[in-house]
Amino acid sequence: PLSPSPSPSLSPCQESIVPTALVSSATPKAPACPVSELVGLYHEHCPSLPRVEVVNESRRRTVAARWREVVTEEKMDRAAGLEWFAWFFKHAAKSEFLTGRTAGKSGRVWRADFDFLTTASKFPRVIEGAYHKEAAK
Repeated sequence: PLSPSPSPSLSPCQESIVPTALVSSATPKAPACPVSELVGLYHEHCPSLPRVEVVNESRRRTVAARWREVVTEEKMDRAAGLEWFAWFFKHAAKSEFLTGRTAGKSGRVWRADFDFLTTASKFPRVIEGAYHKEAAK
């Protein structure tokens, strides 16, 4: 129980406890997400895909989450993170399915957009090449 006295006596174990922040210092902090630069990389490397006309709060949050996943996991600085995302968008642009150059299983031709590529469930699948099956033929 907590003691109401101003100077409670501490056990040797309690004396070594140092208050810490709520976020573990073991978790590396990602550099701030350069949303407009990531949108620019998407436009540069995926010119055949629909352009991003509006960058609202939902898109900012989504792309910032993907940014944190990549730069924190890989321990990258801002420049390396931008280089990685340039690779990611180039990789997506190579997919005949994502770019609408081939029909999907349903026979429908479709093109991915910025939201699709940065969605939490689709992002790792794009990285893994799940939408690049034509390369396996």
